[in-house]
Amino acid sequence: RIAHEGVLFTNGYVSGPVCAPSRAGLMTGRYQIRYGYESFTGPIKSQITKNIGVPVDEVFIPGLLKQANYQTAHIGKWHLGHNPHFHPNKRGLDYFYGFLSGGHDYFEWDADKQQKVPAGGGEMLENSTVLTGDGYITEALTQKTCEFITQNKDNPFYIMYAPFNVHTPFDVPEKYIPDGGTELDGMVLALDHAVKDILNTLDKLNLTENTIVFFINDNGGTSKHKNGPLKGFKSSVYEGGVRVPFMMRWPAKIKVPQVYEKPVIQLDVLPSLLAAADVPLPKDREIDGVDLIPFLTQQKQGLPHENLFWRHKKQMATREGDWKFIVNGKQSFLYNLKEDLGETNNLISQYPEKAKKLSGKLSDWVKLAKQKK
Repeated sequence: RIAHEGVLFTNGYVSGPVCAPSRAGLMTGRYQIRYGYESFTGPIKSQITKNIGVPVDEVFIPGLLKQANYQTAHIGKWHLGHNPHFHPNKRGLDYFYGFLSGGHDYFEWDADKQQKVPAGGGEMLENSTVLTGDGYITEALTQKTCEFITQNKDNPFYIMYAPFNVHTPFDVPEKYIPDGGTELDGMVLALDHAVKDILNTLDKLNLTENTIVFFINDNGGTSKHKNGPLKGFKSSVYEGGVRVPFMMRWPAKIKVPQVYEKPVIQLDVLPSLLAAADVPLPKDREIDGVDLIPFLTQQKQGLPHENLFWRHKKQMATREGDWKFIVNGKQSFLYNLKEDLGETNNLISQYPEKAKKLSGKLSDWVKLAKQKK
């Protein structure tokens, strides 16, 4: 529905192939290489003892929207820091309902009893209050999202709805599993129902027309997901790790439906939302995202980005137009994505000058890691 009533981005990306850096890029509008939040953060104990989190001098979307008196909420997974100074309520959020860690069981609310959580678990919280409860957590997150919309129907509001579907552990109420389907199919359907409930709430309150909705995944699927025809999976800078479902809707402004084929990235959400809310971008730092709205209303032509960039451990990549250049350890690859979406045919020997040019741009971008702004 979001795509049919809005814009489907067929070349939509995230700036990190794993969840924590991808979420950091979304919230700051900046490549996470700029502030050293590039990898998976590890178990909760490690996050706490090593003080792992997005630096507190980075400003988040909700904190910036507070300038325009927005009511702000984050509902679901956080994964941007576990220590008190990284808490959502310290990052511009009026309301938090969810968990601070990178992983959670779908049914077990008590952190001490969780058995299936790869990322270390963590309490379910309402702001800083530890919750006890039962039931499918995705449904609880959806209910709180709809409640927040209803409570703030007369105010400008921002919500980051961050459900855990379809992250492991694969678990879902049987009512969502279609006949002949798998638990993964059920988890997708449960997420679809959640989005339906949120969109229907906007409808009932006559808020649909002037509410911007983005739907974006935080990274590519794992080897247990259906990720074809893309190469690679989560943790990879190949298309399968960073190219994701990406769509938006703003009926008051955007003619629909649209299919937008030029490359965009989740860093673009921050400047797009701020422009819509008439909030200026911070002047004390570089913002890597761009306002997408003028490109969707045909006020601007051309590419929103000349290049997109990625780095994860020993992997780096850049995309320029249809070309994608990848460094993986000591090996380099050049692909034309228009002709070879599956990244199977390395063209580096056929186009050495193109590879050299993109390698230089990648080297220049990596230097951002040593800069403060």
